[in-house]
Amino acid sequence: MRAVGLSGGIESYESYCPNFPPRPFPPMRLIPFALFRQLGYIPRSSENFTIDRERLDCSRSFVIFVSHEERPKNIDTSRYTIIVKAVEQLCKIINSKIGRDNVHLWLDYTSIDQDNAAQDEREAVDYYIQLSDAILTPIVDTGSSWFYSNSLSPEAATFERYKAEGWQRYWSRAWCRAEAFLAATLPVRGSDKFLSTGLNGKRPHLLMGTRDVEVEKLWVLPSLCKSFLDRYNPVDGEVESQDDYTTVALFWQLIQDRTAKGDHVNGAREGHGVL
Repeated sequence: MRAVGLSGGIESYESYCPNFPPRPFPPMRLIPFALFRQLGYIPRSSENFTIDRERLDCSRSFVIFVSHEERPKNIDTSRYTIIVKAVEQLCKIINSKIGRDNVHLWLDYTSIDQDNAAQDEREAVDYYIQLSDAILTPIVDTGSSWFYSNSLSPEAATFERYKAEGWQRYWSRAWCRAEAFLAATLPVRGSDKFLSTGLNGKRPHLLMGTRDVEVEKLWVLPSLCKSFLDRYNPVDGEVESQDDYTTVALFWQLIQDRTAKGDHVNGAREGHGVL
């Protein structure tokens, strides 16, 4: 297998993580958002609704990596609705540049073989994130006591004040922490992608929860700064197996390597922004 570089050509894995063990890259399988929206549910991998990223026109496509705290199922209508609403809200902004028909999603339940998942697919998550333009976290939140007027104004530190139970659970899991930090440190392909240019070239972390759907609000969270790396070390998060721990530990090595090179945002206004 081979790696597709930032500009669409071939680029070795070692070019952006020289200290990380070389591995083969399974194809990144994506579902077109237009199809996802038409289906009305989160499809399982066995339904074969995905296409390989290499078939896309990378100059026009916008790839969103969906990072969530629980593995979805096709009956998970609440999570499905949030994903659709989040992308639609985003498309209101990027439509003139890309268009909704060119948005594609990566979701583990849809994109990774659920019957015969190879370990190399899970170990390629960093590669899939590197080929994505944004990362999206949908939060199913049945409680509302924390969601009060002005509690999440653009002046508030969203990472700290977003108190939905699902968001807290997200940051307790090793995989979620690793995905968030990989998104913050790995390079964004191309220089003209929406949002990344306004965030010092960093890949945005998009957040929408149940309460946000009601008010049509999509949060854009700038890349995490060093203090979050110290507080939410992925290897200290919850894992389901030793294999998961081993993979997360390798990702943590990569994150540290990238951070040591300055591939993260420093600044006073971390965790702000709304669409």
